[in-house]
Amino acid sequence: MEKFHIDSNTKGILDNINVGVLYCKNDAYSTILYANEYFYTMVGYTKDEVEFIFENRFADMVLDNVSEILVDVKNAIEKDIDLDFEYRMMKNDGSILYVHDTAKYDRENDCWYVTVMDITSMKDIERERNKLHQYLENMPDKITIADNHFDITYENKNAREDTYSSGWTSLLKKISSNLIGTNFSDIKKRVKNGEDVRYETRYWESGKIVGHDNNYLFQIKDKRGNVINYLEISNSIVSQADSLTKFPTRSMFENYFESIIKHKKNLDIYFVFMDIDNFKGINDSYGHLIGDFAIKETSRRIASVLSKDDYVCRFGGDEFSMLLMGDFEDVMFKLNLIRYMSEKEVETNGVKFKMTYSIGVAHRKGEGEIFSDLMERADKALYFVKNNGKNNIHFISENK
Repeated sequence: MEKFHIDSNTKGILDNINVGVLYCKNDAYSTILYANEYFYTMVGYTKDEVEFIFENRFADMVLDNVSEILVDVKNAIEKDIDLDFEYRMMKNDGSILYVHDTAKYDRENDCWYVTVMDITSMKDIERERNKLHQYLENMPDKITIADNHFDITYENKNAREDTYSSGWTSLLKKISSNLIGTNFSDIKKRVKNGEDVRYETRYWESGKIVGHDNNYLFQIKDKRGNVINYLEISNSIVSQADSLTKFPTRSMFENYFESIIKHKKNLDIYFVFMDIDNFKGINDSYGHLIGDFAIKETSRRIASVLSKDDYVCRFGGDEFSMLLMGDFEDVMFKLNLIRYMSEKEVETNGVKFKMTYSIGVAHRKGEGEIFSDLMERADKALYFVKNNGKNNIHFISENK
């Protein structure tokens, strides 16, 4: 090894900084003429081991393709520019060392001043970030991440490809514009207090429901406990719902009722049971395909009158249940609108027929009445209609 003379003061400085410093010949091996102590600490070899095992050939310690680097070296000399590389080295213990290398050419002595920084921890973070990215991209749920101002910074593949819930820049605006069953201010307050918040969003287009999501909103904190992001996980209720109508299930319906009475305590709630009159006759006369059409057409009619906080499910067979919000006149207008639609004849596969409906309504105002009690009273109201000529609405107030 050629001797490279350096004064003791300079050597003392170089040996006590946490960056590898080398002086290498401009040859095919980048032969080391000098390396500070930190470089040997980085690679885990002593100075004598590097000289004995590698013959001070720095290039032989590099795991990546050195021939490509040498091309860049030649171009840098011709253009009189500095070098900047990232590559891998093998440490003495067999582990991989990722380094960031910058080099300046000493034209007078045909050598390179080289600094080598250990960026392994940064690469580890990058690898973990890439793994997390792949995980999020391939999750079946829709994932949205926002910064601590609720501006959206990331959506996974399923969220980006969702035609009705993508395209928002603010998570707060996205939630508030489509939220049902609870107060937006309550969600914001609870999540800022560290709660994991569940809520539902429903999306409309041209007067039709095009999407209905179940969502969870979480805080993401750094190691110091500071909130750095908010994470929303969303899954489509439609994909879990009744296959024929795409309406939520009975359990979702009851959960929504509990959410409403918890977060909107003074809201008037009307529990509605509705079924298709003489549905068995439709099935027996025209077949089950026509019966399925009757159910889907009824679900379309119901969806067309729903307001933002209203909720509906297919309770079973030809029976539907609804939670309608607002005053008595508004609720009766919606139900009479459904009955008005029944005056029009429908046609499918060459079959024409009309559908009428029996509707029972129970009113809950204020606190006190639980779900099962309200449902029982609406059920009684429905059967009153069915036992008294059908094709009508029967309303039960709090007292009678």
